[in-house]
Amino acid sequence: MILLWILIEIIIRPLGEFPLNDDWSYTRSLENLYRLHSFSICGFTSMPLIAQLGWGMLFCRLFGFSFFIVRLSTIVLGLVGVLCSYGIVKELTGNNRLAFFTGLIVLVNPLYLNLANSFMTDVPFAAALWLSVYCLLKGMRGAGRRYILWGVFFCICATLIRQLGLLVIVSWALVVVVKDSWSRKSLLMAAGGVAAVVVSYLVYNSLLYHYSGRPLLYDEGFNHIRMNFTNKEYPLPFFLTKQVFGVLVYSGLFILPLLFLFRVSRRMLVWYALTVLVVLGYCVGTKKVMPFFGNIINPAGVGVTDLRDTMILHLPNTPLIAHSVWVLVTVAGAIGAGLLAVAGVQAIRYLRRLTATVKAEPGVVFLVAFLVLYLGVMLVGGTFDRYLLPMLPLLCALVGMRLAPAISFRPLSIGIALTVLVVFAVVSVGETYNYFSWNRARWEALHYLTDEQHLPPTKIDGGPAFNGYYLFDDTYDWQEDPARKSWWWVKDDEWLVSFGPVAGYRVVKEYPYRRWMGAASGTICILQRIN
Repeated sequence: MILLWILIEIIIRPLGEFPLNDDWSYTRSLENLYRLHSFSICGFTSMPLIAQLGWGMLFCRLFGFSFFIVRLSTIVLGLVGVLCSYGIVKELTGNNRLAFFTGLIVLVNPLYLNLANSFMTDVPFAAALWLSVYCLLKGMRGAGRRYILWGVFFCICATLIRQLGLLVIVSWALVVVVKDSWSRKSLLMAAGGVAAVVVSYLVYNSLLYHYSGRPLLYDEGFNHIRMNFTNKEYPLPFFLTKQVFGVLVYSGLFILPLLFLFRVSRRMLVWYALTVLVVLGYCVGTKKVMPFFGNIINPAGVGVTDLRDTMILHLPNTPLIAHSVWVLVTVAGAIGAGLLAVAGVQAIRYLRRLTATVKAEPGVVFLVAFLVLYLGVMLVGGTFDRYLLPMLPLLCALVGMRLAPAISFRPLSIGIALTVLVVFAVVSVGETYNYFSWNRARWEALHYLTDEQHLPPTKIDGGPAFNGYYLFDDTYDWQEDPARKSWWWVKDDEWLVSFGPVAGYRVVKEYPYRRWMGAASGTICILQRIN
C-alpha cells in the first residue's frame, strides 16, 4: 500500500504554489506562525486547527514554507490514515485480507485522495482519529496501558483539529465503565481520559480567545445544529430523512467493493433487498441522483470548481458528467447500502444484551457507540460529502465483524472486488490530476494579472482561494447580491478568472490545461469587464 500511495502521488503530481478549496484559511494561519511568529487563526476557520498547524510547522521547519511543503504534510498523514484503516480492521476482525481491502478502499476513495493533496483539515483529522481508535482498541483488548495513553494523546490531537474528536473518548469511556461493571478503577480511567481531552480543548480555547481572538466562524457547526432544530420552513424530520438517505447512498458507494466478498444468507437477503428498494424508491420519488451533498463530488466530477462562472452563475463552461452516469453511481450506492443495512441489523441483534456484549466484544460496542454519536451530530448539523470520511474504515470493520461467517475470498469474488477498486482508483487519480491541472492554469492566469500586469488583488475575482488568501475581511458583507458580485471578499471584479465566457466581460487571455480524464483539454480565461 505504501508503494501504491507513492505511485499514485507521482501520477497526480500535486505540485503548485497555490492554495486549494478552503485551505487558504489554514495556510494563512500557518504562514503567520512560521514567518511572523504570530499566533493568529483566520476568521474563516471554524475548528481548533492547532494540532494541524503544529504538524505543518514541523515540515516548514525542516524544508521551509511553501504551499507544496504544507500539502506534503497532509500527503504523509494520508498514508498514515490508510495504514491505520488496515490496522483497525485487522485488530477487530483478525482478517488480513479484509484489512488489506479496507486499506485499499480508503486509499482510492475520491474524497480521501483529493483532500489528502491539500491542507484541508479532513485527512489530518481522520488520521488522528483513526490512530486514536486503533490505540484505544489495542488498550481495551489488553495490549497495555501505553496504548491507552497514546489513544488519549491522538484523541487530543484529533479534537485540536476538529471538535468532534471528543466523541472518540466519550465512546471509549462509556464502553470501559460498562465492560468493568462500573468498578472504581474503570471509572477513574474513563474520567481521566475524558478529562485530559476536554481540559486540553478548553485550555486551547482560552488561549485562542486571549491571544488571537475568537475566529468569526468558530464553532459554526454547532450553530447549524441549533438552526436545524428551530427551522420552521424545513422541519427537522424532513431534513433528517434527506440526510439519512444521502449518507446511505454515499457510504454504500464507498464500501461497494466489500459487497463482492460476502455471501448474504437467505434470511438476511430480505433486509438487503428491502434497503436497496427503499433507497432507490426514495431517489425515484424525490427525483434525486448523486451527488446529494455539496463540495468535493459535484456534477463536473471531483474537486471544487470554485470560480464565479461555475459556482455562482452556474454557466455550462465546464463539461458535466452525464446524467446517466450519475444514475448508475446512485444505483451502485443503493446496492452498497444494502450491505450496510444487513450489518446494521446484525449489530442491533448482537447489542440487545448490551452488558454481555460489552464484556465479550468491547471493540464492537466502541465502534457502534462512536458511529451513532458521530452520525447523530452530522445528520442534525448538516453535512458536506467530505464529513463522511472518518466513518469509512469503521463501517468496513463493522461489516467485517458482523458478517464474518459470510465472507468469501474465492478467486471470482476477489477479482470482482479488485475490478471495482481499479475503477475507483482510475476515477480518483484522474479527477485529482484534473483538479491540479486546472488550478495550475488558474494561478498562472492570476500571477499574470498580479505580477506582470501589476494589478492589485482588490480588482480581481479569482475565486475564494485567491480572494480569501489575499483579501479576507471579518467585516465583509457576505449577503451582498451574488448575481452582481461573488461572496468571497471581492472588492472590484473588473477582472475575472473563469472557465469560459461571462456576459458583460471580454476574453483577454486564455490558459489551456490538459485533463487526464474526460475531455482532452480545457481552458482558463482572463476576462475584463466591458464598461
